[in-house]
Amino acid sequence: MEILHIIPNLTVDFGGPVNSMNNISKIWLSAGHAVQVLAIECRGKAIPIGGTLNAVRPSFPTRLSNSSAAATWLARSFSQFDVVFIHCVWTAINLRSSLFLRRQRRPYVVIPHGSLDPFDLRKKALAKRILGPLLIRPCLEGSSAVICSAQREADSLVTYGAKCNVITLPWPVPSIPSTNNREGARQHFGFNGKEFVVLALGRIDYKKGFPVLLPAVQRLAQSGVTTKLLIVGPDSRGYSAVVRQMVERLGLNAIVTFLPPVVGDEKRLLMKAADCFALPSLHENFGMAIVEAMQQGLPCVISKHVYICSELEQGGAALVCNYDDKEVFASLRRLAESPELRAKMSAAAIRVAKTFEPEVLKQRYLAMLQVITRTR
Repeated sequence: MEILHIIPNLTVDFGGPVNSMNNISKIWLSAGHAVQVLAIECRGKAIPIGGTLNAVRPSFPTRLSNSSAAATWLARSFSQFDVVFIHCVWTAINLRSSLFLRRQRRPYVVIPHGSLDPFDLRKKALAKRILGPLLIRPCLEGSSAVICSAQREADSLVTYGAKCNVITLPWPVPSIPSTNNREGARQHFGFNGKEFVVLALGRIDYKKGFPVLLPAVQRLAQSGVTTKLLIVGPDSRGYSAVVRQMVERLGLNAIVTFLPPVVGDEKRLLMKAADCFALPSLHENFGMAIVEAMQQGLPCVISKHVYICSELEQGGAALVCNYDDKEVFASLRRLAESPELRAKMSAAAIRVAKTFEPEVLKQRYLAMLQVITRTR
């Protein structure tokens, strides 16, 4: 089968959509399918992708991820593909592609990556309220399916009145064993045995919960726990400066360390060195970094706004709290004061993480392909 992904951006800053697309592609490549990607050339460090990349130049207005070259490429090449997957919706390249594919009666699937969630729709809310029925509704109605990564995302999906086939499939997250042990990892980063190390890894963005995480860490240190907070990841729209100001205001300079984005074995080494992973986010439609942390045995402290929180809590891998610094502090303190709880949750984290491995999800993804192409 010939499969095409259309995605506006392949850089590290785009993060989750690129990584999930990559992991899905690897499932299909392993089953013998051919995969190509159509994307716009963007500034920034690109994430290597599986399959054949077709990178095209942007065109005005570039801020809307528009590309006439992409439209030309698709018009010339669409007939060779059995199905097209469109990642995110509020971009010109995706809306133009869905319109073209509808007119050609070619099957396509929309993967919103949270862009049709009420939380995300608050951004430029008036424009989206006006344009949604005009642009997004026909895009969804003409699709073969809309794929959501969690049931809560599917339940909250805003379709602007469109009747569409919604499929819920967790993102596959491959597990790469680490050869590092905890003692060696902590020595590498200069941690001693007494420090309770909290890891916040991902885009430094307003929705990631820093206004509650930082006061919680302050309370933890004031309670007598020797605390270290690692903030690791790329800046999002200048928000890291805001976080640094919060750190300064709360007097946490000696406790908080900022690190640039890490990948591969360096990321796994960092996770081995930490005691828990914290993401008290305002909104996460999935949370791939959480699954990666669990793969390394990290207990998690997350907010109830992470859409896979129920599965993680029921599996014993996470402490789930409201978006509240006192509740985050209470969860962190429970972990800091109980090595037994950390060990129990570490084992649970590894067990729960296995449910997201590609081999576990492979048959569901292959079955989804068959259903979509049969109903073409």
